[in-house]
Amino acid sequence: MGITRIEERFLDTPQDAVLIYQLQPNGRPDLLFAPFSTLEGAPSKNNYQAVYTEPVMCDEPIDAVLERIFERFNVDRPADYTGFSLSVSDVVALKHDGKISCYYCDSIGFKELDGFMFNNDTAEV
Repeated sequence: MGITRIEERFLDTPQDAVLIYQLQPNGRPDLLFAPFSTLEGAPSKNNYQAVYTEPVMCDEPIDAVLERIFERFNVDRPADYTGFSLSVSDVVALKHDGKISCYYCDSIGFKELDGFMFNNDTAEV
């Protein structure tokens, strides 16, 4: 599976950025809104599509940045954002200082995912 234009923009930007992944339409319904503890293994990128990317300020601890992103994509969504409200089962990729990490949106908070985008713990771009 190749990278999409949205993923390309995320990877190519020199600044800190966020990338939102949501489950593919017509995908596995058992994954939609599934708490992490109910999954049989780590989420597979093959079940997701990249829906949006934008620059983000990573000037706080990661937990605070993720909560700010959650609020942005629920309360103050960008005008050009066409995805659904950020919710359980979505994945947030975060680029900070050239390193990419991914987080599963869980029932409460986020769960870091090793290797979601690149099959390794932390990717550098």
